[in-house]
Amino acid sequence: MLRSTQPTKGFVTMMQVVQAERFLGRRLRFAATVRTEAVTGWSGLWMRVDGADAQHPLAFDNMQTRPLTGTLPCTRVSVVLDVAPDAKQVALGVLLDGEGLVEMSGVAIEPVEPTVPSTALKVATRPDTEDAPLGRVNQVWFSDRIVHAGVGSTWVLHRRSVREWSDDTGDDTASLSGDEVAVKLGRNRGTFKVRAEGDVTIITGTWGAVPSYPVELRVSHQRVDLTWGFYERHLVRDDSSQVLPACAQFTERAEQGTPSDFLEVCGAALEPGGAPVQRTIALLLNGFRRERMTIPSNRTAPRPGTPPQGPGPRTISPPH
Repeated sequence: MLRSTQPTKGFVTMMQVVQAERFLGRRLRFAATVRTEAVTGWSGLWMRVDGADAQHPLAFDNMQTRPLTGTLPCTRVSVVLDVAPDAKQVALGVLLDGEGLVEMSGVAIEPVEPTVPSTALKVATRPDTEDAPLGRVNQVWFSDRIVHAGVGSTWVLHRRSVREWSDDTGDDTASLSGDEVAVKLGRNRGTFKVRAEGDVTIITGTWGAVPSYPVELRVSHQRVDLTWGFYERHLVRDDSSQVLPACAQFTERAEQGTPSDFLEVCGAALEPGGAPVQRTIALLLNGFRRERMTIPSNRTAPRPGTPPQGPGPRTISPPH
C-alpha cells in the first residue's frame, strides 16, 4: 500500500528487481489488482527491462497513458513488455503521483504468448555514439549534444552550436559564455556561474520567473546541496545500496532512518569540470523539493528510467 497525505514533487513508489535470465526472449506480463482512494494525480503499475546500457532501458511502461485516478474499486490491471535476449534485469512496482492511496494485491508475473499486446511506451534511443550518455541526475541524462528528461518524456534540449542550446520549439534555451550559463525553461530564467573547488562543483546564480531568487548548487562525491530561495535539499552519500559504476547515491534520512530524499548522480554530473550547461540543467530539472520515495532495503538503488513525472521540464513555482 502507498499513501500520500500531502502534496509532493514527483511520485512515491515501491519496486522490486528480478534477474531477467529466465524470461529472455519472451513477453512478460506484470498484473495486479489495484484499488485507489482520492488520488489527486495518478497511479499505476510500472515495469522496466534493463540491458547492459542501463542509461537506456530496453522497454518501459508505467500506465501513464491509461492512469488510475480518483477513487476506483478493485480493478485488475497489467503491463506487458518484451524481454530482449540481451536483457539483464527487470524492475517492476506500483507508483503514486500526488495525494491519495493505492493498494495492490494478487500480484502475478508470468510469460505470455506473443499474441498478447505489448503496452510498452516508446523508449528514447540515441542515433549515434556522439549521443552516448556522459552523465545523469536521477532520470535526467545528458550527452555531449543533448539533455534528455528521461524515459517516457519527449523533451530534449539539443546543442545547436558550440555555445547555443534549444528544444525543438525554441521555447526552452540555454547558452554558454565563458563560465556563465544562461537558461530558460518555461517561465523560469536564470544566469549561473559554474566553477570547481577541489572535487566540488559549485553553481551559483538566480532562478525563477518574476521575481527570481538566489540559487546555489554544490555537488561532490560526498554530498549534494541544492538551495533556491528558502527551498533546500541536503543529501549525503549513502553506500548502503548497490549502484551502477560511476554513480553515487545520496540520501537524506528521516528520524526513523528511512530515506526522506534521494538523488542518484552519475558520470560527468558527479565529476568536477566539464559539461556546464548539461549539468546545470539536469540539476535544475530535478528541483529543490525533496523526492519522497519508498526504497525497500532488499533492492538495488533506482536505475535510469524510473517512472517519469510527465513529459518535459516542470515549471517550478518560485518561493513566496
